[in-house]
Amino acid sequence: MKQFNNIEYDEEKKTLDVGGGVTWGDVYTYLQSWASDYALGAVGGDPATGVSGWLLGGGYSVLTNRFGLGIDNIVGFRVLLPGRAVSYVSLEENPEIFKALKVRSSSHNLIACSFTFDWEGRRA
Repeated sequence: MKQFNNIEYDEEKKTLDVGGGVTWGDVYTYLQSWASDYALGAVGGDPATGVSGWLLGGGYSVLTNRFGLGIDNIVGFRVLLPGRAVSYVSLEENPEIFKALKVRSSSHNLIACSFTFDWEGRRA
């Protein structure tokens, strides 16, 4: 999973794309480069915790009451579907798979390569 190490903030869409092998420490370091938007903050866990593992547990944090569970803030997944190439899954693209992942993020039928978070409203 460490090869899925991409992190990309889309300033226009206000989304954060995070690879399945990324830890929250990687995310925090990346967000520091966005000095003006760093107040967005990350609602993740311990810096040593992997983002994908955190999400498999629902994504609880000390700010869950304010921002919801981590899984609630996912607007898309990049997944490896059986017999297919990597596909993007969202409400607009492959909505049936997206809804299944949101309900049960620990599916054994596919590999989540990355997660796209809705980062709107993260300002402290």
